[in-house]
Amino acid sequence: YFPSFCVCFIFWSIGQKGVEGDTCSEDLGSCEFTRHCDLRCKAHNNGQGYCDDLKLCSCFHDCELRKQNSIQPTRKCIDNLGLCVGGCDNACCNKKCVSKFHKGVGFCDILGGINYCTCVYDC
Repeated sequence: YFPSFCVCFIFWSIGQKGVEGDTCSEDLGSCEFTRHCDLRCKAHNNGQGYCDDLKLCSCFHDCELRKQNSIQPTRKCIDNLGLCVGGCDNACCNKKCVSKFHKGVGFCDILGGINYCTCVYDC
């Protein structure tokens, strides 16, 4: 029970979604085993996945370095906020993103034929 408690405490202290230094965390939905969650995370953004006791897959990965016109490069996280369906267009997706992340920018993005609400924000 002690290792499970430690892992749960770590996830509790980080939060469901958050940014710690140069690391992004992302919820990838339900899972059965950590091994499967880890494989999904590695395929999604080359991160480290963990399936918790509630069968939720959390993915931890490095922030993406993006060069801007300024001298200082910016580190960005990318998050999926669901689907762009039922009247949720770019404006709706952007509103979702801004409400979750300071300086976030949301847009609808078609990946594999599915229209996702994608959010890009500073780490």
